[in-house]
Amino acid sequence: MSYVEMAGDVARFIKTHQIQDPVVLGHSMGGKTAMALAQKRLVAIQKLVVADIAPVRYGHSHEEFVTAMQHVDLDQVRSRQDVDRQLGQDIANPQVRQFLLQNLTRDDTGYRWRINLAAIAENMPQLLDYRCKEVSNVETLFIAGSLSHYITNDHHQIIRQLFPSAYIESIEGAGHWLHAEQPARFLELVQHFL
Repeated sequence: MSYVEMAGDVARFIKTHQIQDPVVLGHSMGGKTAMALAQKRLVAIQKLVVADIAPVRYGHSHEEFVTAMQHVDLDQVRSRQDVDRQLGQDIANPQVRQFLLQNLTRDDTGYRWRINLAAIAENMPQLLDYRCKEVSNVETLFIAGSLSHYITNDHHQIIRQLFPSAYIESIEGAGHWLHAEQPARFLELVQHFL
């Protein structure tokens, strides 16, 4: 579960569906995957949007969210509200819970998480790191949350080294989940960039 492997998955999807000149947008782990896709030049990308993540190693993680999702007893739930209540025992912010609930799906047997939580938990050290050092000239928009610590002023130099065609914007009053916390402002920035 490396960023290069996940970028390869995205590249295969783009090729399989014959998507021409795609714009790729990724948040957090998805942002690192999108950066790797551009840096490794696995497919031609028209533009790139990276939401609240930098091409650096982090010392903190979202293990508490993964753990909270793993602790939900999916055999005992009858509705999304049941899952939300269980998540609420560990995650106070309702916007974050609603964001995480986007990973919940239902089939004939009941509810399940569509993401591999065990693989994410097992590979967390690798996911916190970022080893791609190739320069990408893809026009890129980095969007930071002003209340988040994922893109700091200290990260601007490495962003500009690896992505010389980068623009860096910040959404005031938003944290790491900026697209869930302030979707209108996030969409405005993305649409203006496109």
